[in-house]
Amino acid sequence: MMMRTNTDLLDTIARRLGVSFPDLRDWCPLLSLQALLEVDNRAFPVEEWNRALAYLLGRPCAFSYVFEAKAYTKTVIRRWWF
Repeated sequence: MMMRTNTDLLDTIARRLGVSFPDLRDWCPLLSLQALLEVDNRAFPVEEWNRALAYLLGRPCAFSYVFEAKAYTKTVIRRWWF
């Protein structure tokens, strides 16, 4: 069963990191991606994950499952360092 929230995923991450919404992408995209991995898979629908990743990465994302979005996020983070 999917939990419903009153805020979206990016707002949740911005609050958690103590930054404004635009700062997620402009100043701390790597921290934002890492913070996404800490979010429970059931907290937000996959559509919300697709929107969040598209915003942070600047390219469309169309995952069918949250676990796929998280696996992709891990790959992006790993590539960031190499």
